[in-house]
Parts: sequence; structure tokens; C-alpha cells
Amino acid sequence: MPKPILSYTYDKNDTTLLELVQRHVGAVETTADTISFMMNNKATLNEEIVAQLNALSSTHKILSHGVGLSIGSYSGYSEAYLALMDELYQEVPLYWHSEHLGYTTVDGENINVMLPVNRNDECLAMICKRVEQIQKRYPIPFLLENIAHLLPDYNCIYSEAEFLNAIVRNTGCGLILDVYNIACDVHNFGFNMDDFLAKLNLDAVKEIHLANGSIYKDKMMDIHSRAVSEDVLQKTKEIIPSLKNLEFVTYELMPEAIPSMGYVAIEQELIRIKNTLEL
Repeated sequence: MPKPILSYTYDKNDTTLLELVQRHVGAVETTADTISFMMNNKATLNEEIVAQLNALSSTHKILSHGVGLSIGSYSGYSEAYLALMDELYQEVPLYWHSEHLGYTTVDGENINVMLPVNRNDECLAMICKRVEQIQKRYPIPFLLENIAHLLPDYNCIYSEAEFLNAIVRNTGCGLILDVYNIACDVHNFGFNMDDFLAKLNLDAVKEIHLANGSIYKDKMMDIHSRAVSEDVLQKTKEIIPSLKNLEFVTYELMPEAIPSMGYVAIEQELIRIKNTLEL
């Protein structure tokens, strides 16, 4: 099996950073809603970043990863986000695109947090229908990511692994395995990571996300602001041999964390990840 490719999130107009990281990665992952701005009451992509991604696409894979689709909102997913995705899909040669399996809006109002869907039959049918609609709209692979939970589950019929497996089985979509998100759930709620991985359809996992955040009032928060912890990195190294269709391992760092971490530390972290995971 070919070795997975190291990837890095690029969501900021920073050519110095881009020149640095592209020496160590084979792909970059960008987020349409993060690289956009409001103009005439409409969100539009930053043309400079789009041009940089296009130039990079001749040597690197470009992955799209969304935050604002809100695929799990009962009232419907975000048409504003899809408009941005339409623009990105037309402007940049994307290898694939992905989203979080959760919701960020209720009745059209942004709740400023990502919450998990209720894993029941009604929600399963709703998510599968929406995944199929997205697959038709953008004829490139589509992946869903497991999210970190801020609250315990409530009366779910399916386990998280069973729910993800059912979506994959019904739609053929792929999965992103966010190891840090699982670590958050282990810390916050005693989630059993080994049981989850034993039940998950690992053949569907095509990308891994790595990140690190902070502890707030004894809760591990899904904030991409630091170097990956050693335990998450070692767990990832343990998992990778079981993922025969894994193509990318993406180190996630939010734009706001770049100044505090610094270019040198970011480069060192990419080298550390690459060496540890033998990418």
C-alpha cells in the first residue's frame, strides 16, 4: 500500500507560510468559509488565496474541508456555504471535499458551536439523502468527519461507529478519522476509543486529522492551536497500518494560532509528524 501523504491546513493569505510548508507536505487542505469575506452582503472567496491554491495544484493535492455546511441541521444545510463551495469547486482543482458530521445552525441561526446529530433512523435517512445530493452536485469524493462532543449522547439508537458505517454503506462516501476529536471524547466522557475503532469500517477512512487544543475547566477543547500531543501521535501511528485506503494525514492549525506558534515551530511539527508516522 502507498504511504499516506502529509497535508497541512492553509486558511490564511500567508505566502511565507505556504512556501515553508509546501516543502514538507504533498497536499494542503483549505476551508471555503475561512478563506472568504463579506462583500455587498455576500460571502466570496479571497482571490489571492484562490490564486495561490491554483498555483500549488500543479505539484500538490488540494483538499477542501468545510465547517459551515451544517449537514445535520433539521431545517436544512447552509445554502450560503454551498454557494462558497460552488465557487471553490469552479476555481480550484479539488482532489476531494469533506465536512463534519454535525450541525452549527438551528432554524437558520448560527449557534457558534458544532453539535453532534441524534443517531437515530430519521437522522440517518436525512444525512444519507443530503450526502447523495452533495455527491451529485460535486462529482468528486466526499468524506465525513467524526466531531468532538461537548455534551454526552442523548438516547441514540446507533453507536457512533454504527452510524458512520451506515452512512458509508448507504452512500459510498468516505470518512475522515479525527484522532484528536476522539481523544477529546476519551478525556471528557470516558469514550472507548479502542471499541470505536474495532467497530468502525476502517476501509472507508481515507484521511486522518491531527490537532491539539487546550483544557478549559477540565474539558479538552477542539481548538487547533498547538503541536500534536505525543499520545495522540503515537495512537495514530498504531492505527495507520489498519487503514489500507488512507491517503492523507492532515495537521490542522487555525490561522489565529500561527503567530503564537511561529513559522519555525510549525515547520518542526510537520517534520516531527512526518518522521514519527513514517510518511
